Amino acid sequence: MNAGLLVQACPEAALLVDVETLEILDANECAERLFGEQRDRLCGLDVSALLAAEQAGGRTRTELIAELRADLAGRKVHRRECVGFSPTQGRFLAETCVVPLPGAGGRRTALISFLDVSRRRKAEAELRESEARYRTLFEAANDAIFLLRGDRFVDCNPKTFEMFGGSREEIIGVSPYALSPPRQPDGSESAAKALHYIGEALAGRPQRFEWRHRRLDGGWFDAEVSLNPVTIGGETLLQAIVRDITDRKRAEEAARVRRGFEQLVTGISARYVQAPAERLYEAIDQAVTRIAEFAGVDRSYVFLFSPDRSEVRCIAEWARPGMKRHGGRQAEPIPLRGHEWWRTRMERNEVIHVQSLEELPPGAEATRAIFQKMDARSVLHVPMFHGGKLLGF
Repeated sequence: MNAGLLVQACPEAALLVDVETLEILDANECAERLFGEQRDRLCGLDVSALLAAEQAGGRTRTELIAELRADLAGRKVHRRECVGFSPTQGRFLAETCVVPLPGAGGRRTALISFLDVSRRRKAEAELRESEARYRTLFEAANDAIFLLRGDRFVDCNPKTFEMFGGSREEIIGVSPYALSPPRQPDGSESAAKALHYIGEALAGRPQRFEWRHRRLDGGWFDAEVSLNPVTIGGETLLQAIVRDITDRKRAEEAARVRRGFEQLVTGISARYVQAPAERLYEAIDQAVTRIAEFAGVDRSYVFLFSPDRSEVRCIAEWARPGMKRHGGRQAEPIPLRGHEWWRTRMERNEVIHVQSLEELPPGAEATRAIFQKMDARSVLHVPMFHGGKLLGF
């Protein structure tokens, strides 16, 4: 094919140059647009006139020309990057392809094509920066962040290991409902409910909900979960952000219980004032029943401290019909030695609300043993004060 026709047929900006002098002999329309000059003005120029003085990687135009001459001398196709220059757009990054052509009439020529990759390189740099920024946020986040393919975890951040108490190998490949109790607090099956939320999110409807998760050691925590579809490498995945809200839920529940008890105790106190001495225990029993019904529990007690606070004695007991009672006022006193964790909180007028015995901290072993002996799974203790003095609970 004629060299001129080859240049015009090239889909990129193309120049026909003399190998010995690097003089431009021909140029196509793409070259006119890229370099901002008409063909007749490009012809006769040295190729170096279309290159910026400062090249990528700290090189100079002179060094690039030397490399270009070496490419031409080798009579092989070479590709490299350079920084071009045009009056219309200034500096731009280009990919060049140097193709030596068969000699004609004793003159050796070559085709040099230029592809402006400035926008592509900028987009790639922005993508790398975005990915690095996301990775930094991903790694440093105070919430557990997962990526799911379908209903399986394929990636997670370091906070996940702390929150769920396991290693990466124990979590990747697992489903969300495998890290959940069989049922959620509302009674629904965890697996069915999780798959519903996943399906909704994959359909383009972001989800936000509360969830009870299970740690790998068997403990559990309440969480706020958000599910959003994300596209990575052309594939749609789900990003799950899990925030532990156990402390918040406990505080809300404790506040709710305290407000309810304050209202209940106000009504009960009025009855105590009006009750004659011989009917005081009857009034206490009625109060215990009302408190149990308010709290929705299986058992309810009133205990009083001994004067030296070395033991407590039950003065009232209520149990749901059909459940075994523990002796009520006839039961033996309970020594308090070893119950410092529990007693300290009572003395600080704290409501002790233990939703699971697993929540009891180290140092509360004696208290846990008492609860287990009573077949208790969760416990709510409200201190009773009079005149600034702790009387019981």
